This record gives sequence, C-alpha cells and structure tokens, in this order.
Amino acid sequence: MEEFINEASSSGLLGNMPSTAERNGDFSSLLTATGNANIGTDVLGRPILNQAIYDPATTRTVSGNVVRDMFPGNVIPPAGSIRWSEGCRADSSANLSEPGGQ
Repeated sequence: MEEFINEASSSGLLGNMPSTAERNGDFSSLLTATGNANIGTDVLGRPILNQAIYDPATTRTVSGNVVRDMFPGNVIPPAGSIRWSEGCRADSSANLSEPGGQ
C-alpha cells in the first residue's frame, strides 16, 4: 500500500476537494480569501467580485447587456428552496427581486 501512495503522490497531479461548506452550497469563504478583488462594475454600477457565483435564474438584459445577480453572500440555496425552484422556470419573464429585497 505504501508503494501505491508514493507513486500517486509523485505523479505530479494536483486536485482540490470542496470543503463541507462548499458541498452544501456555501462559497462565502471565496469572497474573503486573500487576493480576492473587485475586478470592475456591471452595467448597474454594482461591483464584480473575483470568485463571485451568479444566479442564472436572475439573468436579464439591461441596456443591451446581460446581467445576473450574485447569490447573496455567495451561498447557493438548496435545490428545494422557493427562490431556486421559482427562479429556474423556463419562463424568463419571472419577476425576481434584487438580493436583500432591494
């Protein structure tokens, strides 16, 4: 067994395993990681953050530009939540509010 471990570790392959929080949809630690930065602003004047995860259910066109809202706190809600199930309809005319009720 030790020989197998040595071979595997000397192969040069690197990989990352998600943390328990990430497996549960919580990617908030990516926003606070060292080196994370505001990499610009979107057409609505909101910051675009490196490592932010955007909700595909909020996709819309504003002034000819496609925009999406970031998942609040960079946490993807569980698949059974109301926000997720309502927002993922094929009907793109769903009236979705801004994160935080704005």
